[in-house]
Amino acid sequence: MNQPQVQDLFNKYHHKRERLGKIALAKWNFHMGGKGSEKDKRDLMYNAVILLDTLGMKFPKLEKTKAKGDFSFCVENRNALLNALRTNPQGKMSTVHKQLVVVGQYQDCSKLLDSYLYPLLIGRGKKHDDHSTRLIASVAYPRWYPVPSEFDDGAMGGTKQARIVCKGPAVQTFPPDIKAAITCRFPNGYLIWWDYSQIELRIAALLSHDPLLFAEYQGKPDLHTKTARLIFGDRFVDNAIATDGLDVWKDSKQRFAGKTMNFLMLNLGGAERLQQTLMQDVGLDYPIEKCQTAIDAFWTRHAGLRTWHLEMQTFIRKHGYFELPLIGQSRLFLGGRKDQERSSPESANLPIQAVAAVLTQSAQFHLWRCFKEAGLHTLVPINIYDAAAIEVPKYEIHAVRRIMGEVLLSPPYYQDLCDHLGRRLPLEYAVKEKKLVRKP
Repeated sequence: MNQPQVQDLFNKYHHKRERLGKIALAKWNFHMGGKGSEKDKRDLMYNAVILLDTLGMKFPKLEKTKAKGDFSFCVENRNALLNALRTNPQGKMSTVHKQLVVVGQYQDCSKLLDSYLYPLLIGRGKKHDDHSTRLIASVAYPRWYPVPSEFDDGAMGGTKQARIVCKGPAVQTFPPDIKAAITCRFPNGYLIWWDYSQIELRIAALLSHDPLLFAEYQGKPDLHTKTARLIFGDRFVDNAIATDGLDVWKDSKQRFAGKTMNFLMLNLGGAERLQQTLMQDVGLDYPIEKCQTAIDAFWTRHAGLRTWHLEMQTFIRKHGYFELPLIGQSRLFLGGRKDQERSSPESANLPIQAVAAVLTQSAQFHLWRCFKEAGLHTLVPINIYDAAAIEVPKYEIHAVRRIMGEVLLSPPYYQDLCDHLGRRLPLEYAVKEKKLVRKP
């Protein structure tokens, strides 16, 4: 990692957090941290709800704490209230809205500092005073857990969804600013990031053989726009594309809403969850009746996917487990009724997410093997679920590009899976290359 760059980030966010705390205390006598902060944040949540009620506005469903039943000051609640207040001029100009913005910025800084930058540069502990836990000098060495497992010291890690997971540091969840500080160890080398395009939707199409979904991913897909039409109607989408152009539409909130709904349907999400997600992620206060209408239309359009989902759920409820095709890896879903209900989104997503993860692992391993057989020094050091990074010496870049083109479009597990199912869909991947110029 580029340690000076990480240090600059630490200084930037540490200074910003201190400044925000001073502003809130001076302007509103609002405590961001320490004594009195929990009460101030709790009061702010209730003040926001009261303001929305005073303005005659609906407020979104908010999560409450289990202990006292207060409104939780979680990021989802905060964003939902902010989005609701933004829709009204009086709400947007209110002190409550300004406080939510400042507190949100403060907490975002704290998250980045406490979860990533302090552990990377200084150490953990109550006051970040355990310097023996510092994670990087210039190179970070995370622990990788291929399955739920533990190291000799008893540290636990891994995931039940068949994904490789790392800790110390958790590179896979690095925010963009910190991810940008990952550098190539080869002088004047390249850092190449590759990721599969809409891989979980493609896997859902392949496994379910839903006719429309399968046909979508045989060509150039734009499923997000098609689903946005179910939410907002053909006329709205057509007008938006005609007025702003296709490039603007691709980055629009409405198309992102279609993307949000597509992935929610893979988890068998309902109308209430769709309404909540649209409010939190997109800032759209969409009536729950229209959310249900859009969901009904989606399942009418993708009846084959729905049938496959129901078959998977029936099998899991009956047998208490699901086994991934071909490789034998499985996950148990045992317990009482409440456990089964709670695990339903996971059991719905497992066949899709786990197959996508294994496909990526297959591609990553086969890349490494091809690089080794070709006598290259190129490394594949980081797996991020459906993506990976490659460290490439300058003189090997052309060979690496060629091997990537051969491997990523049809890794061994994907070939075997398609042969097993008797059908095939093309894979697509995106590549970002970063040339890093530095002294040896």
